[in-house]
Amino acid sequence: MNPQLAYRNALVYSRAMTTDARDELSFLQAEGLAPLPTQLELKVLSREVRALLWASLFTSMKTGITREPNWEYQFILGPDWSEILLRWHVMHEHRAADEFVPLFDPQMFMVKDIILNHNYANVLELVTFVIRDRSCPQRLDRALADALELGRAAYRIRGKTVFPMASVEEGRVVDAAYAAVSEGPFQPARSHLEAAAAALNTGDFAGSVRESIHAVESVAKIVEPRASTLADALKRLDGAGRINPNLKRGLNALYDYSSDEEGIRHARVFEKEANVDEADAIFMFGACAAFLSYLVARSRSVTP
Repeated sequence: MNPQLAYRNALVYSRAMTTDARDELSFLQAEGLAPLPTQLELKVLSREVRALLWASLFTSMKTGITREPNWEYQFILGPDWSEILLRWHVMHEHRAADEFVPLFDPQMFMVKDIILNHNYANVLELVTFVIRDRSCPQRLDRALADALELGRAAYRIRGKTVFPMASVEEGRVVDAAYAAVSEGPFQPARSHLEAAAAALNTGDFAGSVRESIHAVESVAKIVEPRASTLADALKRLDGAGRINPNLKRGLNALYDYSSDEEGIRHARVFEKEANVDEADAIFMFGACAAFLSYLVARSRSVTP
């Protein structure tokens, strides 16, 4: 390893890292002799992340397997995984149901190949399909979520959706937003937030922007049921003295941009030639997540 890098890493951790934080590093990382763990980039799943995901899936798939004489005493999948992979076989692969073979080995190798060798989108598509299936084994969604976090992937599982995040800080913003709209009257906004994340994962950047804005609109209309626009909801907060005037202007400006003729909500933006790229979608996803969290928090301090 580069001696200068080793020295820098060691210096950083000798000054800034607590004993508890050091416990989360390997010996080589703590000593500055190996690269420090970092947040991975979007569209990247490291070998570590893939291995962790596969460990969780493999452990789950082994549960409930049995030997059956009708299959020459080969192992067959347990009932949960037989149903999940049958539906994957039909609904995702579009293959005939009678061609599905519930043998453990071929199905296990099929899932393993996707997780370890396919691109990030195919991996996350399978993960999403499994955690949303009605037969998903208990605690498997939590195990897969832990795998992404432990491997420091730029993706997190919240509820039944894989959320992208460009940084640790943005991850905290998205977590806060998801928690804010996961209970009480704000739950309808959650479906828009989930749809925005799903669209971003599949490369539908214009769709992601649209759903991000819809999530904010949904919260705004709950904050002020009589409001026809976000500006009306902000006026209510302003009238109650619960929002800084400069911040209000900034939020209005962001919404105005998204709503004007050249903005991201205009119908022509969502045509095939729309000039909405990944950077636009990621920015709006994070900004709208922070925006709706703020609206929820402020609305709870306003007296009707």
